[in-house]
Amino acid sequence: MRWSSKYWPVGLAVVAMTALVLGSVLLGAWWAAGGEPDLGITTKRPGDPGTEADNPRPGEGDRCVPFEPEYTWPELDYVDCDSQEAYWIVYASLDDAGFEVDEHGELYDYTPVYELCGEDYGENLPGQTWHESAQVRNDGTVDQFYCYRAIPEPDEEGRLPVLPTVGDCFNEDELWTVPCDHPDATGAVTDVIITPRGPVLSDDDVRVLADFCEGGWYLEIEGIEGGTSYLLCFDPV
Repeated sequence: MRWSSKYWPVGLAVVAMTALVLGSVLLGAWWAAGGEPDLGITTKRPGDPGTEADNPRPGEGDRCVPFEPEYTWPELDYVDCDSQEAYWIVYASLDDAGFEVDEHGELYDYTPVYELCGEDYGENLPGQTWHESAQVRNDGTVDQFYCYRAIPEPDEEGRLPVLPTVGDCFNEDELWTVPCDHPDATGAVTDVIITPRGPVLSDDDVRVLADFCEGGWYLEIEGIEGGTSYLLCFDPV
């Protein structure tokens, strides 16, 4: 039996920070039909509604675990949600899950996970607290699965476990939201371009979308199953 857990945004992949160079030839090819590509994209800029996410604090009856959760059969070692060591809220769990995984613990099918953890699990959307999971598995099958989200409180270094959104400053290494005068601050978010869960965008597709960033640089943020969740457009600080 094996215990598996991760300690930062679920399935998060950050493609290398890239400076914007207008791709007029590519744009001409993509927009030749006149109008936007049918990607269902959403652009958020300062003052737009929906640039702040709802990140609730622990409530009565919630269960919490530390930054690096421990497991003692038959369940996680929980801590008081008001304690300093509490970091994650365990908001859903399932015994006898039966999810099938490969030798690395990666799920073959995420559908039952979305049903358990919510549709936004693994989307890595701007303004969202970090989401994570843990599993107990045996011989390629998950016996227990836990979904948890970070408590929206800064750590001792002033870093907030929330994916940056419009107006935030951030640290590129792990996408902490940080004060703009923080020594680890990488950039200030000018706008974000959100893509729907669906087809994986090519590098050329991403560069076309990035041309509409108001910031001079961008990061491509991927979701748990690959594919672009959003472009984080920013200016360095």
